[in-house]
Amino acid sequence: MKQHKLYQEVTCEVCGRQAKSFLKSRNICSRCHRKEHSLPCQNCGYMTHNITSETILCLRCTKTLSKPLAICSRCNKTKIIHDTHRWLCEPCCKAVDRRDHEKLKQIQVICSVCSKTVHSVLTSRPICHSCFIKERNGYDFCSKCSQYKVIYKIDKHKAEYLCKRCDAEIAASRLLEDYVKHFQTPYLYNKRLFDLLVKTIDWDKVTERYKQSIRLLGKLLQTHPLPEPLTWEAIEEFMPDLNSTQSRHRSKLLRSRLLDLGHILVAKGQLEDFESYCKNKSILRSLENIPQEIQSLLRSFIIWLQKRKNRPSSIHHYVRNLGDFWTWCFQHQLTSLSLIQPCHIKEYLKSLYWQWQCSQCQTSFSSNIYEKLADKKCNYCGIHGNLFQVPRFDNDALRHIKGQLRIFFDWAKIHKLVISNPVQGTIKAPAPKISHYPFEVIQKLSNFIINPQSDPTEALILYLIIFHALTNWELRHAKITDLIYLNKDIYRLSLAETYYIVVPKPPVSKGKVSSGRVSEQLKFSSAASQWLKPLLERFEAQRLQQLKNLNNQFLIIAPNHKSRHLKPVSTRFIYNVVKKVCLRTINAQCNIKTLRITAAVMFADRAGGGILEWMGWGEQQAFFYSWGDREVINPMQSYS
Repeated sequence: MKQHKLYQEVTCEVCGRQAKSFLKSRNICSRCHRKEHSLPCQNCGYMTHNITSETILCLRCTKTLSKPLAICSRCNKTKIIHDTHRWLCEPCCKAVDRRDHEKLKQIQVICSVCSKTVHSVLTSRPICHSCFIKERNGYDFCSKCSQYKVIYKIDKHKAEYLCKRCDAEIAASRLLEDYVKHFQTPYLYNKRLFDLLVKTIDWDKVTERYKQSIRLLGKLLQTHPLPEPLTWEAIEEFMPDLNSTQSRHRSKLLRSRLLDLGHILVAKGQLEDFESYCKNKSILRSLENIPQEIQSLLRSFIIWLQKRKNRPSSIHHYVRNLGDFWTWCFQHQLTSLSLIQPCHIKEYLKSLYWQWQCSQCQTSFSSNIYEKLADKKCNYCGIHGNLFQVPRFDNDALRHIKGQLRIFFDWAKIHKLVISNPVQGTIKAPAPKISHYPFEVIQKLSNFIINPQSDPTEALILYLIIFHALTNWELRHAKITDLIYLNKDIYRLSLAETYYIVVPKPPVSKGKVSSGRVSEQLKFSSAASQWLKPLLERFEAQRLQQLKNLNNQFLIIAPNHKSRHLKPVSTRFIYNVVKKVCLRTINAQCNIKTLRITAAVMFADRAGGGILEWMGWGEQQAFFYSWGDREVINPMQSYS
């Protein structure tokens, strides 16, 4: 609160009238005092009226120079002694008083209000900090969050009453900016990583939580050098364990910022995608269940598959099936490649075709074709004579497993690990069929798309699947526009105005028979503009609300913090959106692949199979939709 000067009623010695005077030394009014000539102080040079005629010094210098000039008992420097009792200069006197005050505050006492053992804020009486704030400011409605809380800060000039949380949120951006400005680390690569993260900060949306996470990451970068180039393995190594003894909240904050660093490097092309890393990690983890003697052999085979551009999901199937095969081999004392003969391959495939099932407890387990049924007992209930054989895998699954075994032994033959391939013969493939949903499913989903009350993101995803046959990968990597705006002041065209999106071609992989769409620009139909343009406008408005980084050009973004990274959404995100909207619309679960095939069947019936070549299908595969056998399957019903 502003302190007002004290005044007294006096008879002015110059003009002789009754007036107010703020001077204690003279009876003179303010008007006459201002008219008097000011003289400079001989010591400080300050212009003032209060110059003594004997010393020609102002009152402040007169008071200061009247004190003795001697050696301070604390700093041993020749200065003016401020405290003659302790013989201390003014800085040392303040330091000693501050130290004594802090010593008194370090003593734990019982708070006189809440009766907790704490450090007292005041030296006059024992009171903790929270109780002191309550007594000083009391309770009121916070000016920002409008909640009835203890007021932590009062700004009378702005008429603001802030609680502790809101005060910290307001100061977070300023404190973080000051921390970033003075951040230093002895490791140059760590400094570059920190600068990359700082460039992505939206200073208008900085919170106290985000400020804490940046400071935790900065502390880590100041004490631990990160390997160059940074890898996901190194990031996971520096991630604190959530079950550790330290604060779980602090651990989660640090983990989120480390993941942000990785996603920033992914957007710059300096690191592999996190989903691919997780898939490769799961492949290596599945090797742990395989016998130790064969793990190095399978690792070499995995590297060979990766060089052939096999997808991670395909490699995972290889590892799982080969792991089961080698586990069976070690159970039959086949511990090396040279011991495996064609008869062993046939025996293994027969063991996959059949399995034992107990009629008593209904449990199933793998069978041995050389075991007699009379000697066989259930592994769970232990009863003899209650087992019978039931089919385990169909011919299509066995053909797939046998094909993977043939490729594995072909690789072993190429590297001269075996003389000949023990996998002989083939299993006849079933006649190819086109499995699709009933056309009524497409009709119900189309009604949802054109409904103006539907969610724009869900409606646009279904539109791109049904009307343009986009795959999950294409939906994730589709971009709004390929226009480059060199000037920020140039008007940016909206999605409804450009009326097209950019669908990049997928990367090359083993077994990919199609090269993708003819053009990367996917233009929308002008016949659908009556309902499609309003949908695009609603979608773009929703997208701008969820967008954290204006440089993100991906069409589909996740409504959370991940959208600030220049990376596509996950495969699971698209899958969950389609699953949720299908459950709500037709009370059944539909997958993207079968929806896309159903749309392709309808396009082939209406315009011929050749149109599918423009939508990403290969030539032979596209014309198969015109004459191939078809099978109608129903979506999986929901019983919840």
